[in-house]
Amino acid sequence: MKIGAILQEFCEVTGADPEAVAKRWNGRPDHIIEDLFRLPDADGQLHPVTLFDPWQRQFVHAYFYGDASVITLLKGRRIGGTAIALICMALEAIVRPNQLYPIVSTKEDQSHSRISDLTDLFENAVIEVPLPTKNKGDLELWNGTKFVGYTGAPDSSRGDGARSILFDEMAFMEKQKEKLRAYRPMMSLSTGKMLQVSTPNGKSDEFMKSFKRGSLSGFDEEGTKLGVISMFQPTFHNHDEIDIEVPLYEQELAPARPDLNIDVVEQDRAQDPVGFAQEYLCVPAAEESLFFSEPSVEAAMRIPQGNESYISGIAAPRMGGTRFMGVDVGYTHDDTVISVFDAWEDEKVGVERRSQRYLEVVSTKTISALGIADPDRENVNHVAARVSHVFDSLDCDYLIMDVTGSGQTLPALLRKKLGSAVIPFNFSDTKKVRDMFYAMNAGLRQGTVALLPDETLFEQLVAIQRIQKKDHLVPRFSGKDTAPEGKDDVAIATVLSAFPPGFDTPPARSVAAKEYPQVDRSRKVVDYDRDTRGSERPVAFASQKVNRPTGRRSYRSRYGRR
Repeated sequence: MKIGAILQEFCEVTGADPEAVAKRWNGRPDHIIEDLFRLPDADGQLHPVTLFDPWQRQFVHAYFYGDASVITLLKGRRIGGTAIALICMALEAIVRPNQLYPIVSTKEDQSHSRISDLTDLFENAVIEVPLPTKNKGDLELWNGTKFVGYTGAPDSSRGDGARSILFDEMAFMEKQKEKLRAYRPMMSLSTGKMLQVSTPNGKSDEFMKSFKRGSLSGFDEEGTKLGVISMFQPTFHNHDEIDIEVPLYEQELAPARPDLNIDVVEQDRAQDPVGFAQEYLCVPAAEESLFFSEPSVEAAMRIPQGNESYISGIAAPRMGGTRFMGVDVGYTHDDTVISVFDAWEDEKVGVERRSQRYLEVVSTKTISALGIADPDRENVNHVAARVSHVFDSLDCDYLIMDVTGSGQTLPALLRKKLGSAVIPFNFSDTKKVRDMFYAMNAGLRQGTVALLPDETLFEQLVAIQRIQKKDHLVPRFSGKDTAPEGKDDVAIATVLSAFPPGFDTPPARSVAAKEYPQVDRSRKVVDYDRDTRGSERPVAFASQKVNRPTGRRSYRSRYGRR
């Protein structure tokens, strides 16, 4: 379809004046994008795309007019970086038949999501864009142009020629050099672009090398062509002024997109300040960094000390809510540790609190207290007897136990004694582990978690490291390399019982109001790029599902009627 035919159909659908449209579109692919494509807002209502100034407009012009074969976008989260790359490819695909656009992602579901985004983009366009073939992994337009999702396996791309290629979250891909070597020949006869879009990971991976090699214009100061257009856009324009240890509500903010939900971003900062700096401020994080802050752990341990009514121990009365037991299992070098928390609603301030009531390293001494002859902490029957005794004595509701590599004997014994209250958890589920640690970190920083004053617990918690390997999207957490005696079992059991995976964890999802005083946000948020056509902007490829109305949607025209 030629641009003239697109213009004609657009005017027929919207009733816009062809002469005015032709004038607006002349040499301005950013204007064409804003007129042709629509995105849903949080309520599912479609609105014309409004590009975030200045950077999304710069990206569009770099894609269509830039004198470089590579565009590298080092970006922050939630600013629509991948979205604008897909939109540029979508516009080009409409006017260029029989082209191939590979979408290379780190995981298969991520690749499928990008294809789904493109499908929605075409189906919601103002003009009709027939899609004869649309599957999870590929999408074909009526003109023979295809979008194909790849998980990044180098050999899967050989033999095909491509117009442009998108590497989505490239910094988190394994074997980046090999992938580039495999995909680059696909563009040997193309004048399109290789789009490398990502938040940062390592400081010197292939993505960062590409970014450092280029410039915003694609030329150096002497006018020499670099071959790479490098764009840098953190989530906040004033990224270098933001203190990751201070709540965002207490700082001046200049979001890169005016509809940014500061509440959500603040939750991410509270859970993981180092990760926040990496994902929102574009600061590559060290591969290993300490996770919990000493002051927050110290403050949590002062809560029981300063409260005479705070009772702990094997007969501690319930404070209300739900009582969780967490058990980290160890037999030889490691310890088996029992930790018990109450999760309860503090109605005075309207926040969910987590209060530790019991902590024990299972030993021959604690087992012998049950009257067991020849107590052995490596005997699963003895351990099961001790765990079930503590569970019953404290009237716990659930027992969440670590079953990573421990076999099924201990869980089976405990299920016989305690039934469905026993919930096994495997620490190989890295996403749930991440959420659990993020919730604990947020609770400590917001003052909603109380810890028993215990020297071993303190030493192990402050030794926990956030480990972000270059080829993994999800960080790991361990204190074995930094904690005294190389153990982190007390810390792990504590986190497991404070925010057990699979249960609601309010501190991870809401901000404790008492920590953040009410402020006039209109004075705090500096809008560098407010659009004169109105402040309402759509969500760029919203992650939530929306119910869209059927039939041809209305269009808010930018032109007078004929």
